Amino acid sequence: MGEFLKERTVNLETNKWNYTHKKLRSAYLSLVHNLDHLFIFERNPTMGIPNTTNSLEGIFTDVKTNIRVHKGL
Repeated sequence: MGEFLKERTVNLETNKWNYTHKKLRSAYLSLVHNLDHLFIFERNPTMGIPNTTNSLEGIFTDVKTNIRVHKGL
């Protein structure tokens, strides 16, 4: 990890430190830790894993339509 993500800022009132770029550091570490799980559908084309969530969206559309009909839910 680069020095940029290791930068710290000290709070002078509490004398405690925090990482200067917390959100960027968190995003980077999330990608590094989950890299094995990303793009599984490309590494295993025979498993039939879809590369989008379009099929899920269709199911949720039906559920939302049914909920709209029954206003008490």
